[in-house]
Amino acid sequence: MNEDLGYDDFKNVDVKDKIILRLSGYPGHDDTTSVAYQKINPDGNLSSWRLRLSKNEDASERGVAAIIEVNVSGIGWAGLSTGSLIAGYWADNIPFRYNSRMYEGTDPTPTPYGGGRMRLPGNEISGNPTSVTISNRVLNSLRDGSGIDPKKFAATVKKTMKPASAEVSGKKVRIKTSVDSRIVKVRNVVGIIPGKDTNNIIVVGGHYDHMGIKDGYIWNGADDNASGTVGAMTIAKAFMATGVKPEKTLVFAAWTAEEKGLIGSKYFAQHPYNDCNMLAYLNYDMISRDDSNDSLGVICSMNYTKAHPEFEEMTNKHNEEYELGLDIQYRAQERPSGGSDHSSFAREDVPIMYFEAGFPVEYHQPDDHVDKVNWDKMVKIIKIGYLNIWELANSEWGKE
Repeated sequence: MNEDLGYDDFKNVDVKDKIILRLSGYPGHDDTTSVAYQKINPDGNLSSWRLRLSKNEDASERGVAAIIEVNVSGIGWAGLSTGSLIAGYWADNIPFRYNSRMYEGTDPTPTPYGGGRMRLPGNEISGNPTSVTISNRVLNSLRDGSGIDPKKFAATVKKTMKPASAEVSGKKVRIKTSVDSRIVKVRNVVGIIPGKDTNNIIVVGGHYDHMGIKDGYIWNGADDNASGTVGAMTIAKAFMATGVKPEKTLVFAAWTAEEKGLIGSKYFAQHPYNDCNMLAYLNYDMISRDDSNDSLGVICSMNYTKAHPEFEEMTNKHNEEYELGLDIQYRAQERPSGGSDHSSFAREDVPIMYFEAGFPVEYHQPDDHVDKVNWDKMVKIIKIGYLNIWELANSEWGKE
C-alpha cells in the first residue's frame, strides 16, 4: 500500500481473518528502469527497506490471519517478517573480518535473525500475522486450478501500476504454530532536563540495542544505532552546557529492544514520564552513513508528521542559517510508520521528526564498523536536531 501514489493491493478484497498469498518486494522492485520502480522507490535501498517493513504492518491493520510469502524473481530477500537477508548474499572474511566482506569457507555465514519475537506483556497475544515462505512445489499446488500466475501478476502490476488482487477460491491452507513464552527484563536508559513547564515534555531518543553475537561474529552496530544514541546524548550534553533552564521539560532516551519490535520506545510511548503530555518526539536512527548515490556525503532524510509543516520549515531555516549544507529529503505522513522507534510515538498521535542519513550495504551486518562513519554528516544532523529541539522547547510552540 502506498498512500502517496494511491496504490493499494487490499482494495476491493476482504482479507480479514484470511490467509493471503503475497509476493515479495513491490511492483517493479526487480527492474530499476521500470515506471513502477521510479514511482515507488525513488531513493533506492532506503525506500526499499521502508516499503518492506510496512507490508506486515499494513496486513496486520487489515486483520490478515497469516501470510504466505512468495518470491518469484529471486530478489535476494527472505523472512520478510524480520527483514532478514538470504544467507550467501553477504559474507565476511575469516580471520580478517574487519577489512573484507569476502568469505571462502564452506559453512553458511551466520544470521542474527530468529530466536523469537518480543512483545510487551499483556492480556492477549497480538502482533504481526504469522508469515511463512513456501517451496515452488507448494506454490504450484496452490495455483493448480486457480487461474493465478504469480509471475504474470507481477509483470502486469509493474506495467500498469494498478492493483490486481483477487480471491483464490477452492483452496484451504492450514498453518500450525506454537508459542513458547518467557519473560525477559530489558531497560531503557532515560535522562531528564526539567523545564519551567513540567507537565509538557519533548522526547529525544535512539535505540541502543543491535543484533548481538553469533558464531563468533559481533554485530557492533556503529551506524545502527550507536550513531543515534550518540546523537541523543550529544543534544542532552549541549542543552546542559548552555546553563539555561528550558521552558519545556526535555527527556533523552536510549531505547532497548528496537530490533526485537520497538519494545522500549513502545512502552515509554504508552507510559510517558510522569504521565506528562508528549508534545513531540525526535528520533535518530542510522545518522552516520552515505548511500551509494551520495558522492558528496550530504544527503539525509527527515520523516515528519504531516500536520506539522513547521518541522520542515525550521529544519530548512537552521540548515541555511548555520550553513550546514545538508541535502535533506523530506517525507511527510499523516502517521509516520516503519521499523524505527518514531512509529511507537506516531501510533500514540505524538508529532515526530525522524532523521536518517543513508542505507549502507553493511546494514545489519557484522561489518557495520566505526571506520565507515561520515563524522561530518553525523555532526551536522545532530546540530539540526539540537536547533530544532531548542526552538520547540523555548518558544510558544505546543501551547494551547
